[in-house]
Amino acid sequence: MNNRLINRIPVRFKISRALLPALALSAAVILHSLPVLAQTSAGTNTRAFDEETITLTLDDAIRIAQRQSPAAQIAMNRYQQRSWDFRAFRAELYPRLVLQGNVPGINRTINPITQGDGTVEFRSQNQLRSSVNLAVNQGIPLTGGNLFVQSGINRVDLILDNASNTIFYQSSPLVVGLNQPLFQFNNQRWNIRTESIREEITDKQFHESMEEVAIENARRFFEVYIAKMNVENARLNVAINDTIYTISGGRFQVGRIAENELLQSELALLNAETSLANAQLEYDRAVRNLKLHLNLPQDVPLEVIPPLDVPQLAIDVDFAVAEALKNRSDRFAFDLQEMEADREISRARHASRLSANMSATFGLNQRADNVPDVYRELLDQQTFNVTFQIPIVQWGRASSELKAAEAQRREVETSIDLQRRSLEQDIYFQTLRFLQLQTQVALAAKADTIADRRFEVARNRYLIGNIDITNFLIAQAEKDNARFAYISTLSDYWVSYYQFRRLTMYDFERNEEIGYSRPELR
Repeated sequence: MNNRLINRIPVRFKISRALLPALALSAAVILHSLPVLAQTSAGTNTRAFDEETITLTLDDAIRIAQRQSPAAQIAMNRYQQRSWDFRAFRAELYPRLVLQGNVPGINRTINPITQGDGTVEFRSQNQLRSSVNLAVNQGIPLTGGNLFVQSGINRVDLILDNASNTIFYQSSPLVVGLNQPLFQFNNQRWNIRTESIREEITDKQFHESMEEVAIENARRFFEVYIAKMNVENARLNVAINDTIYTISGGRFQVGRIAENELLQSELALLNAETSLANAQLEYDRAVRNLKLHLNLPQDVPLEVIPPLDVPQLAIDVDFAVAEALKNRSDRFAFDLQEMEADREISRARHASRLSANMSATFGLNQRADNVPDVYRELLDQQTFNVTFQIPIVQWGRASSELKAAEAQRREVETSIDLQRRSLEQDIYFQTLRFLQLQTQVALAAKADTIADRRFEVARNRYLIGNIDITNFLIAQAEKDNARFAYISTLSDYWVSYYQFRRLTMYDFERNEEIGYSRPELR
């Protein structure tokens, strides 16, 4: 694409020497009224900036935004928070070493004591109970059970009425045990499956957040560029209208135009000055918003250089849809919704069946009046217990819960199907709009060139008196509209470009999936 058509920079207003004899005014008056404007060549930035001015291209601004903007920092912190949650969940799958104790526990009450003959006597008891227990617990995700190994010691101090104390010790140096649910819903196994999907979702959402930062940055970046071009165009219009007003004043003095035309040129000058003041204010607002988004100091001057070379991408809609369904977090979110629905169905089915629990322990223990003896001549200890529960009459509760879970599963399937088709439709129209914008940028640039050329012709014709002020102002308005349409289309193209990247999570320039370095956990 011809850069001359794209890089439309306002040029200095000049009057050809061949036109001066046709003017009623002297050349000195005209030259005194002309503004001095900086000239720039296409694609080359020749403006002299202060050394402390920050000059940014769109790529520079996006890199800064994805590194230090508040939105990027929020995305990084969210990723870190969820990553730590996943680490905490995975840590629960490893053996846990737990130290428990009670030092001491006081029990001073009157309790019913069963005697040898079966009678019950109420006696006062004063006891101090202390215990220490060290245990290693390991969950079994495959079966939902729990395996443990523990060692502990207990001490009981009996405080008698005669102020003497009787001390007993009971030790369990080693106990191995198993608690195993039978025919029950295995919640631990489902948690592992769902958490692994949530981890994938978090990873994808971080990449998507970075792309959303790029979209917002592109939008704010071009707000600055549009405001900047509006200021330059408004400044040029003030200079031109000031000259036209001066010329009109000279023509009015010699009776070549009516007062109405003079007033019209004066009104155009006032409107141009008002537009310049508004454009300056809007430019300052846009610059401050961009600095805020980039987390840059507000007191440092900022200059933006937009990308004027528009990449021409050939995109296949079916390929874009396939990449989006493969790369976006929505794919894993759909899987998670289905898995959560299947989880509720499994829970409802187990609620109507036989459930049992088996617990077994094997170890060593002993009792004595002192600590050394409590670890001598250890005795075996074993426990084994199986409990069960069979629902007999539930009045249809279990079947109703199962039917409700199955209906929820069908609802999820319908919702996912609708979301998937909506996503495909969004990608389809976004692809068409993006391809359309590629063409519209070139057309808008050409229209800008034509409108600018028409204005030059209208200006020259007005200076020699071939057209009136109305036709001149119409040409000027068309020039301004074409300029705004071009830079707005250029802005729409780049914002749409990054929106399309976010929608598909695929870089069509490099032909690769979009990914970012994950922040370090801290």
